[in-house]
Amino acid sequence: MANLDKFSDPNVTAKGEARARVALTHPETLWFNTGTLCNIECVNCYIDSSPTNDALVYITADEVRDYLQQLVSRNWPVREIAFTGGEPFMNPEMIDIAECSLAAGYEVLILTNAMLPMMRKRVKQGLLELNAAYPGKLTLRISLDHFDRANHDTERGKGAFDKTLQGMNWLRDVGIRCMSPAAPSGATARRPAAPAIARFLQRMDMILTPSIPASPCCFQSWTNVPKCQKSPQPAGEFWTRIPTV
Repeated sequence: MANLDKFSDPNVTAKGEARARVALTHPETLWFNTGTLCNIECVNCYIDSSPTNDALVYITADEVRDYLQQLVSRNWPVREIAFTGGEPFMNPEMIDIAECSLAAGYEVLILTNAMLPMMRKRVKQGLLELNAAYPGKLTLRISLDHFDRANHDTERGKGAFDKTLQGMNWLRDVGIRCMSPAAPSGATARRPAAPAIARFLQRMDMILTPSIPASPCCFQSWTNVPKCQKSPQPAGEFWTRIPTV
C-alpha cells in the first residue's frame, strides 16, 4: 500500500525537500477522464477499467462547462479538449459534454474502442449531429492495438477486433474523422510490421497523413483526396495524399 504521508504536502516531500516543479507555459490540450467504467477489460489498461470498476465516477457536462470557463478566466491558450476513460461513451452525458466543448470553440478528441457503447442509436445520432454542426472539429481516436485480430484480442478480449472494425467502418461511411495509434508514422514506419499495417489500412480504405504526426491514420472519406499513392521515400509514410491540382 502506498505511503499516504509521502503525498500529504504538495510543496514538500516526505524528506522535507522542496518538490520539483515544471512550469505550465503553453497548454494546448486539456484532458478529461470521463470515468473508469468500460465495456471491456483490457490487459494493458492504465487505470484497470472494466464493466465493474466505477472508482472514478462519471464526469458531468456541468462540471466540464465549469472547467472550460476556468480556461477563459486563466487565459490559457488551449485549442483542444480531449476525453479518455474508461470508455467515454459509457458516460451517459458524453454527447452533451462534447457538444459544450465544441460550442465553446474548441476542437474535441475522444478516445474510444468504437464498440457497443459508441454504436448505440442515441450515441450515433449524437455524433452525426455534432459532426454536421462542427465540421472538422470532432475527432475519434480508435483503440486499435494491432492490425492482426489475434494480437488485438489478446489485449482486449475475444471478438473485440471485429466489433471495433464495425465501429470504424461506420465512422468511415458517415464521414466522421477518426484515427488510430496503430498506424505507422515516422520511425514506426521503418519497423518490420509497417508494410502489413499499411496493407491493413488500405483494406480499411484509410490513408496516412504526414501533415498530422500525432494522428497518422485517417479515413479517405473525410479528406478532399479520393485516392492514395505509395510514397517514394521508404523511410517515410507508406501512404501520402495525392496533391490537388
